[in-house]
Amino acid sequence: MKKVLIGTVAAAAIVLGVAYWTGYPPILNEGTEATVGVAQRYQGKQMSDKDVVLGDAAAQTFLQSEAFDRLTKDPEARAALTKIAKDPAIQQALLNPELRILLRRELLAEVVADASLLRLVRHPELLSAMHDAEFAAAISNPAVLAAIRQPDVRHALTARDLEASVRSREVAARFADLRPEYAALLRHLSAELAASLQEAELLNALSTPDMAAAVRNVEIRALFTNADLIAALRQPWMRAAVADPELVAAMRQREFVNALSANGFEAALRMPQFEAALRAR
Repeated sequence: MKKVLIGTVAAAAIVLGVAYWTGYPPILNEGTEATVGVAQRYQGKQMSDKDVVLGDAAAQTFLQSEAFDRLTKDPEARAALTKIAKDPAIQQALLNPELRILLRRELLAEVVADASLLRLVRHPELLSAMHDAEFAAAISNPAVLAAIRQPDVRHALTARDLEASVRSREVAARFADLRPEYAALLRHLSAELAASLQEAELLNALSTPDMAAAVRNVEIRALFTNADLIAALRQPWMRAAVADPELVAAMRQREFVNALSANGFEAALRMPQFEAALRAR
């Protein structure tokens, strides 16, 4: 009996399965037949790309906001947004959460707009030494920079025994009237810092009055000693972003910076329709 029961259940399952897929036997009830027909048509229809609705509620809200409207009416912001929409690398730069927070500070906008200050980003050992106020005062002193440019000092910076060479009598004589500054340099001296101090481009930048004032500025030094900011600024995509005059001009605008952190901006920027939305305004 057990075997008969199992066989009967299996046969019934097979019959029901065939009936489900073939629609046989037909159901005579008109309302139910219509429902089955709809279900069968649904099963036979393949989903296409056009059936996928792209977008995000927050993104749509941002694209319809007054803030977005004002941005699109500003030539600099519009040019920047158009460029961002086409370049994933720049998107990565500007969507960096740490950068968006720091961009709200006016000092950072000043740093971004100053190419000479951005040169410091390529010298992390120099930025590290700038934690020391005495070192910052020394490296922004024209007399110290003039001494570093002397052939014997430059030669000492390339010597294998760096510390002994820089502490030699000849080099020390160059800093005879700059003993506190010389001591600050020695405290932070390393092979990496010595390599930076051999770069004429960096020394020329440090010699400008604006750069010297910036290096002595406590708040700017604090920005340059922010590990997250330095990590972001040292990335190739960030250097590309801050080297673009249109983007720099936009980043100096408070409204543009606020838009970077607005709810829905990131989702809107990643939408394929973003550039079309810019053109439509």
